[in-house]
Amino acid sequence: MTPEDILEDTINKFIGMGMFKREDMAVKDIRKEEYANIVFKPSIYENRKKVLNFLKSLDIVTVERFGEWKYLWSDQSLISGKMGAEKVVDGMQL
Repeated sequence: MTPEDILEDTINKFIGMGMFKREDMAVKDIRKEEYANIVFKPSIYENRKKVLNFLKSLDIVTVERFGEWKYLWSDQSLISGKMGAEKVVDGMQL
C-alpha cells in the first residue's frame, strides 16, 4: 500500500467506527518517522514542561508521542490525538 492508501484506509476505518465524519477532518497527514523512540535524560521533565507551557501560551495544541514528548503506545497516541482535536474544535466554537 502507498502512504496515501494507508491514510485513506485509516480515515475510512475511523469513520466506520463512528469516531469522525469525513467533513470534520480539516487536516490529514501521514508520514514515516525514521526515529520514533523518545530519549529520556534526567532533565526531560523540566524541559518538557517549559516547552509545553510555552506552546500552550501560544494556543498551540500538542498531541501524541512527539507532541507530548512521552512514550505512548498506539492506543494512547490515538486518544491523545482525539482529545487534542476536541480541544481545537471547542476553541473554534468560542
